[in-house]
This record gives sequence, structure tokens and C-alpha cells, in this order.
Amino acid sequence: MMTKRERLNTVLSGKLADRPPICAYKHFPGREHTAAGLAEAMLEFQSRYDWDFVKIQSRGCYLLEAWGDTYDYSVYENQVFPKLVHRQIRSIEDFPKFTRKDPSEPAFAEQIEVVRMIRSGLKEDIPVFPTVFTPVNVISCMLGAPPVRRHIEAYREENSLFRLFYTDRERIHRALKEVALTLADFYRELVDAGADGMFYGAIGWAREGYLTLEEWEEFVRPYDEIVLNAVKGRTVLLHTCGMRSNPERFVSYPISAIHWDQCADGNPEIYGSGSWIGGKTPMGGINEMLFGTNAAHQISRESKALLQKNREIPFIFVPNCSVAVNSLDEELRAFRDSVEVR
Repeated sequence: MMTKRERLNTVLSGKLADRPPICAYKHFPGREHTAAGLAEAMLEFQSRYDWDFVKIQSRGCYLLEAWGDTYDYSVYENQVFPKLVHRQIRSIEDFPKFTRKDPSEPAFAEQIEVVRMIRSGLKEDIPVFPTVFTPVNVISCMLGAPPVRRHIEAYREENSLFRLFYTDRERIHRALKEVALTLADFYRELVDAGADGMFYGAIGWAREGYLTLEEWEEFVRPYDEIVLNAVKGRTVLLHTCGMRSNPERFVSYPISAIHWDQCADGNPEIYGSGSWIGGKTPMGGINEMLFGTNAAHQISRESKALLQKNREIPFIFVPNCSVAVNSLDEELRAFRDSVEVR
């Protein structure tokens, strides 16, 4: 039997392991706003389900806090996002506030400490991947634009950033570069603290019909590459979220695996991905929307069917996005146990 690290490294090298490495991840509202609370929650989750790696599920707003947004952690408005108390960026006139931040800033230092605490608290050698998001998403969220993710439609006219791409191109690029350089510095510190690489959230910015390909090449890709190239030779699991998410755009990125929603409209399956994925490892497999719906039997059945269909393909088996905060123990166990019964 392989170790967890051997199993993951084997499939990342394009070879079949003794079984696909498996992991799931979820938010822990009420526990994710301190380093100790989040580390403890992640360690408990790992101990209970024995995943093959730890994907640190930081609160979704931590990068926004680094540039001045503040939140009330006692109130979660949509299960995973605390209530916004102060918005730092309200218009293009506030964009000079996007300056290069030091990793010692509290929002970053806290996440670096989470990595240290998880690494020291694990009882075996398990790969650990903190979560970092694409720079364009940081700026968009701080402007208050609706998220671009999962199965939710997103419209250009609802995001003022699209207008600014053309009316204030220079200031947009300057802000994106400052954020990207900050995240590159942060990534280096995460690795120094014990991370094996990172889980890179591209969110839904590659979605067909949202940005044009030319806009994506100008405002997204160059700044992703600044972050991704900050540390060489580490494992990067990239997630392109939701429907029509164009996973093939990321084949030339300096990453290890591409995670996309194989159940969403307009997206390819894992089966057959070898024709386009260019040596990257496919990641995903099960509909995350099943979790929290008392669907243990369906999760078990669909997981086993997917494992059988892709039995000759090296891939990482995870839900297509984070599972619900109210996911049931029996659902998570049904998913975890699926790889043990072949």
C-alpha cells in the first residue's frame, strides 16, 4: 500500500497509483476566523476522514481583509461568508489602496500560522495545500461585484470592473500587479511554513461568455503567472469553478492538476481528458451539490461508477467544489469509502 504522499505524487506524474487519491473540503463557520480555530477544525476533519491530502479551507474573505475590508464573524449571510462591515474599495479612485502588502500583515500571517499548526499537528506525512485566489477576483470582490462560480449565472453588466478595463486600463493593471506581487510573496512564505504548494482558485473567470478570451489574456493570465511562478517545483492544484469553465485554457499554466466541475453545463468529463489536458492531472469527479441533501447512497453509487469508468486514468478524486457546511457524516463517509471498495 502506498503512503498518501506516494499516492498523490504517482498520479501527478501521470501514472496509476494503488487507488486514486481522495479528498473533500468544506468551510467551518465560527472556527475559521482564528489560526488556532481553523487549524483545529482542519486537523479534526483530516483525522475523521483520513483524506490523502489537506486542502486548507480558509474563510473566503481573508484576502479582502488584507486590503482593508472588515467583517462581522458572528453573522454569516450565506453560510460561508461573514457579514461585511466596511468596504475599503468603492470606486476607481480608491485603487491606490491596492499596494504591495508584506506577508507579515495580519490576514496573511494568520494563514501562514495555520499552515505551521496543521503541519505540526498531523500525525503522518500528508501533503498540505493552502488556498490562494486569482488577483482579479480579489479586486472584483472588493468592488462588491457578484461572485462568478458554480452553477450561478454571472453577467458583465453587474460588474463595474468590465467598464474599468477600458476606461481606466492603466490603474487596473497597476492594481492587479500589486495584488499579484503580494500573493507571490505570500505563497513563498506559505511554502516556507510547510505547505507543499497551493490550491489556486481561478474561480469562474475563464467562464465562456463572461470575459472575452482577449480580456482574460490581458487581465487574468499574466497576474496568475506572477503568483504561480513565485515558487518553482511545488504542487499546484488549480480550480476553475462552475459551468463553461474552459479547463483547457490552463493547460500551459505552471501547475500540476486541473480541477473543474465535470457535472456542470459546457464542461468535459475526466474520461477522455487525456486528449487535451497536456500532461496535467485531472481532478474532480462527484457533484458537490449532493452533499448536505441526505444523499449518502447516491454519492456512494455515483462515486463507484465514476471510479470504474476512469479506472485506467490517473486522477485526483474530489467533489467538484467545496461541499456544504451541513454535509452529513454518512455522506462524507460514503464518498471516502468508495475508493476502498473496488
